[in-house]
Amino acid sequence: MRYDLVANTMVKTALTQERIVVHNPALWRPLIDIKDVASAYVRALDAHPSLTGVFNIAYDNFTIGRLADEVASTLRVYAVNVPIEILRRQDLRNYRVSTQRAHDVLDFRATVSMEQSIELMVRHALEGDATDFDNPIYTNVEWMKLKMAEGRMANAVA
Repeated sequence: MRYDLVANTMVKTALTQERIVVHNPALWRPLIDIKDVASAYVRALDAHPSLTGVFNIAYDNFTIGRLADEVASTLRVYAVNVPIEILRRQDLRNYRVSTQRAHDVLDFRATVSMEQSIELMVRHALEGDATDFDNPIYTNVEWMKLKMAEGRMANAVA
């Protein structure tokens, strides 16, 4: 589990701070469930060695606002009602992608919806799985800092 990814962060914040924080609802993010990532990886490994290049994969491109609505809606199913706080911070980073090449060349299409992915995450969190939200193992940057401090990533750049 990683709590430094946008959907996961929204679930974590909703459960720990009783709110969903959206810095800019208009930003785009390509989102995909880890099960589909693994499936795409296997599909790429099985592909002919002559196939090279970049293959964008995603279930869909979501605005952060749409994603917040989906997280809030899923939480309500579990009687967790939290407000969505829109901060409207200026941010020009948009990561909308086309998955057409993955469709055409690898015949890959993600099958796990964000609603299904969020529902599974919420259910596991409410059951007490992976809820030590401050543990650095759940955040890439914090985990890397810890490993560097232990001398286990001596060649890594801070």
